[in-house]
Amino acid sequence: MVNVAGDVDGIVTSYFERVTAPDAEAFAALFAATSEVRDPVGAPALAGPAGMTKFHARLHRAWQSLEMKPVESYVRGREAAVRWQANGTSVAGNAISFDGINTFVVDDDGLIARLDAYWNFEDVIARF
Repeated sequence: MVNVAGDVDGIVTSYFERVTAPDAEAFAALFAATSEVRDPVGAPALAGPAGMTKFHARLHRAWQSLEMKPVESYVRGREAAVRWQANGTSVAGNAISFDGINTFVVDDDGLIARLDAYWNFEDVIARF
């Protein structure tokens, strides 16, 4: 059961370590069965670990390389807001840098129950 900010901070850290790592199952294991993810906000929601496995596969098809690093993190109870920076190379070979903010809600079992990602999808795709 999650009840301290340190646990939430660790879950957020794991998210950023696993989102661009090659192991889709380890990434999907961070999410509750009933989780909802909007990445980016405005896109259709993805649900549960199965949705996150699909998200991970799409991410790895779109990028030759991608690194996402948290820059600032603010944790309050079971919620966190994280400003991040991403740098990568698209499948077309274009170097792309962009940033955004993710908000997380963690459930009683220490799994991500909700994630909303705020970044400029159209701007990033235009540079692919």
